[in-house]
Amino acid sequence: MKTLKNCLKCLPLLFVLAFVSCKKDSNNNPENNLDITKFYIAGKHTTINQITLPYIITFGANADAFISNGLGASDHGNYTYKDGVITIIWSPSAKDTFHISNEQIASFEGTSTLESYFFQKTPEQNALNGHLYSGSLKNNKNNFLVVTRMKFSASQYGETSLGDPVPNKDYSTINNASGGSNTGNNGTLTFFVLINGNLEVSRASNNNANGSATYSTGTLKPSN
Repeated sequence: MKTLKNCLKCLPLLFVLAFVSCKKDSNNNPENNLDITKFYIAGKHTTINQITLPYIITFGANADAFISNGLGASDHGNYTYKDGVITIIWSPSAKDTFHISNEQIASFEGTSTLESYFFQKTPEQNALNGHLYSGSLKNNKNNFLVVTRMKFSASQYGETSLGDPVPNKDYSTINNASGGSNTGNNGTLTFFVLINGNLEVSRASNNNANGSATYSTGTLKPSN
């Protein structure tokens, strides 16, 4: 009987120890300590016209999430982050969920038509500035490939097929790892984002009589 009473006296202490242990394990989870405002998600997605374009998702300090792509517009949503799970509500009927493990996306489920998704650290400074990227852009109408070289300054980029491009077109930066530009009489939209060191590029040229755009996309690799 005495032994039973002693055991009962120990039960509250055991509950406290168990609670502290669970709390400590939760605090030791590295995903819980991530500041995701210092990261972005980027990859490729498929539009309603079955065109594959690069995109970037950024996270603000006030639970604001933004997705930008080669279509020229940014969509806004609200996000939560808990226990390594990012949940973004874009609208009452649109939600995306990313599971983060070891600073990588382990899985994704959602309404967005994402073909790929990479969890990337946001550079402290404009990562495009001073760099040259080379590759080719493919036209979605005729499949023509155009050899392309793009060189960046802090606020402008230049483009050519041969030689050294001279930065002369303004662009707006996104998260120091992406940017966009609107040039030409018909509003040619150029969008680019760094993914694992390569520059994913898309261009929409609104030069068709019926008002539909022609898209060119490609992956440019660093050349310096």
